[in-house]
Amino acid sequence: MQRVRRLASVAVVASLAVAGLTACRTAPSTAAYFGSGPGAATISQDEVEALYKDARANSTGARTETDGSITQPAQLSRQDIVGTLVGLDVLRKYGKDSGLTPSAVTADQVASNLFLKPTAKFVPVFAEFEGLLEAAAGKVQAQQPTVPEVRDIYNRLSAAGVLPNSTFESWAGSLNQSIQQLIGQRVGLKTQLEKVAATMDIVVNPRYQPSFSLLTPYGPTGRSIPLVEVPVGDPANAVPVTTAG
Repeated sequence: MQRVRRLASVAVVASLAVAGLTACRTAPSTAAYFGSGPGAATISQDEVEALYKDARANSTGARTETDGSITQPAQLSRQDIVGTLVGLDVLRKYGKDSGLTPSAVTADQVASNLFLKPTAKFVPVFAEFEGLLEAAAGKVQAQQPTVPEVRDIYNRLSAAGVLPNSTFESWAGSLNQSIQQLIGQRVGLKTQLEKVAATMDIVVNPRYQPSFSLLTPYGPTGRSIPLVEVPVGDPANAVPVTTAG
């Protein structure tokens, strides 16, 4: 009888521990949470892993350009996938609140840009993200980026090896009007989306960066370079997950 009581006690403690993880929204099996209580939603780690493995299996590999040069394929990471899924939910809410009509972005366009086959599962996800992003960016008024914001973009590009032997002054002075307009649009949209994300009670698993990118070129190795990011959640409240991989 004593053994039965002990087993029952262990079961109760285990149940309470699981409930605590769920209540605190720090379960290792969850990549992100949106809200709490009734109506809350999540992105599971299994969903992220399935998209990641499918993208790897459906990569088209390096591409030979018309000039004979070789372009390395985009190296889609789990962080890229989580950022896109989180950003998609924020953009959906922004679009719904503002009556936004998504821009038309085809599967072939996305597949080509990401070096994936059009049948890859991530393609329609990213196509929806891009369609909402383009429509939202066209709706907001371009904002003049500050010198620190422009320098931050330069630092990110430089760290990725995109700007060898280029000073900030020479690079910034070479930006043409269309690039400045693009940066201004994304900076302006970032301000709007930060407000939306703040109302959504988002918690991102600490193994991932709690943000999503609005401007993302790919570096010489194929890794993404997020240049204008929208923070989500409160990084100060992040609880380390020891099973992160």
